[in-house]
Amino acid sequence: MILETQQAAPNTGNFILLALAVCGAVADNRYKARGGKRAPKWTVLKLAAAFALLLVVIGLRGVSEDRLIYLSVTFFVLVFAGYEAWRLYVRRKNPVPKWK
Repeated sequence: MILETQQAAPNTGNFILLALAVCGAVADNRYKARGGKRAPKWTVLKLAAAFALLLVVIGLRGVSEDRLIYLSVTFFVLVFAGYEAWRLYVRRKNPVPKWK
């Protein structure tokens, strides 16, 4: 007897959000290459540390592996999209001058 596990449906909302965030990252990279304002270096490190701490706390509370993986992917996508939304705000507030 072969045991079959039911596959979870892919999360379309996360995929769309991730695709938009990647487009934002490409636009932000071009903005910085033209001389735009750079993000503080500690910003990403603080976000990653808070994310890791949250996953450790959730893992210690006894959450199953499947749920922990789902939460980690969802949190990663949300934090990445939030960071890129913040960078969009910075790009709109500080445009690159046309002349140099």
